Amino acid sequence: MDKEVENKKLKKALDRFKECNQKDTSYLSFLSSLTKTVDANVFYLKTVCNNDPDVYYDRYFRTKKPVKAHTVVYVDFTVGYPKELRYGHWAYVYRVLNGKALVIPLVSIKNYRRNLREQELEVVLVNKGFLTPSIMRLDEMKWIDIQRIDMGKDIPENIQTPVEVIKEKVKEFLKL
Repeated sequence: MDKEVENKKLKKALDRFKECNQKDTSYLSFLSSLTKTVDANVFYLKTVCNNDPDVYYDRYFRTKKPVKAHTVVYVDFTVGYPKELRYGHWAYVYRVLNGKALVIPLVSIKNYRRNLREQELEVVLVNKGFLTPSIMRLDEMKWIDIQRIDMGKDIPENIQTPVEVIKEKVKEFLKL
């Protein structure tokens, strides 16, 4: 495909994206999200796989500090489909396995809202010494590649809500 056709397709995609007319959508956020995804794949192929595409699914990226279950990390969920959580959020790490983490995104409480839906659990984090309530979005739980975790972002020191409470709510939500 020649450059002119590629540029037309890109412009059309960006124009369609702009049609969303959401307050948090912009060319910059869309391109930033796309660029991060491309950069992550290039990094993985060059660094982790030593430029050998045959081992792409057999190798695992390792973070500088190990990602542990029952901690909070900052995750870039990139641009998603409508009603999916997007961009960067704190997330609770439920489990870590083979270079992936099962995370449950956390969102801030808006306007002191406390009427939780069945897919939500209010948790308390210790952030810079302060107790910070947050909402755990169980309906957004997903396995992510640990490359999505931004180790450079500030994260809460710990989660005050007992692990047993979280596990029980997950079990109840998944009807296990």
